[in-house]
Amino acid sequence: MINPFYNDEEKRSRSLIRLTVFFIIGMLLTFIPSLIPVTWIDYLFKFLLVVGFYRFSILFTDRRKWKEGGLVFNKVWFKDFLYGSGIAFVVMLLIFLTEYFTGGLRVIGYGWNVKISEFWALPVLIIFIQMISVGFYEEIILRGYILRNMHEGLQSGKTNNSISIIAAVVLSSSLFSVLHYLNPNATTLALINIFAAGVMLAIPFILSGSLGLSVGIHFSWNFFMSAVFGFNVSGLNVRNSVIRIEQLGPDVWTGGGFGPEGGLIGLAGIILVLGLTLLLIHRRTGQIVLEESFRLLFCEKKKLRTSSDELA
Repeated sequence: MINPFYNDEEKRSRSLIRLTVFFIIGMLLTFIPSLIPVTWIDYLFKFLLVVGFYRFSILFTDRRKWKEGGLVFNKVWFKDFLYGSGIAFVVMLLIFLTEYFTGGLRVIGYGWNVKISEFWALPVLIIFIQMISVGFYEEIILRGYILRNMHEGLQSGKTNNSISIIAAVVLSSSLFSVLHYLNPNATTLALINIFAAGVMLAIPFILSGSLGLSVGIHFSWNFFMSAVFGFNVSGLNVRNSVIRIEQLGPDVWTGGGFGPEGGLIGLAGIILVLGLTLLLIHRRTGQIVLEESFRLLFCEKKKLRTSSDELA
């Protein structure tokens, strides 16, 4: 009789159990520290908690190598992070300029002209810390863990690897979209765009096995959209930004109160980010293929590790 909770062959709990436990605890870890009154400490604490729990889950719950978590901080990882950040910045700049020159927005001021009790750049720095933390822990939870385990859970003798990886990307991206459902000014188009963003963020991970590009894109997209160019980010208003704008034009194009992610211009930006990311990966490797750990079943990887240990 098959044990619905534990996989005897893999010597670990089944994927649905792992996913459920990780998602619930991961979400709690991102909300509980919100009791901390200092914003930047709050978000740094969230980051440290999620990374610590992620490492524990990869090594002891999933029983896999840490490198499969996509957070091996070496020279290549940081280079990917910078490339991803640069791609998202360029695309967000294009979105801003397109809206500006087509009448989708107007500039109403700059951060240094606003009278506030603190130096104008300090809130921007706090948003920087906030967005880099969000970029890390959302990618860790939704791509690093959930996508990976969905992929493994959907694998079976009757399901080939291509179908399981596509299904995992679709399901994890759908969850990413659903988590934004209660955000202010969320519309059907906004949720479709967030789903597309989930796919765009998943593809670098499954092609490289690293979260460097995904985290860089996610952080930079949110940071420049909000703290620099003054857009709402996923419906949330940022009070202090380098450029202060008033949104004009039709909401279906600009996204209105949800920000660019709620409009067609945001969808175009997401597609452009994906295209540039694929060009970068192809230029580096000469091909577009799944990273090795996404091509092998867990049992196959376990056998390879065992063989390597025996040879050693």
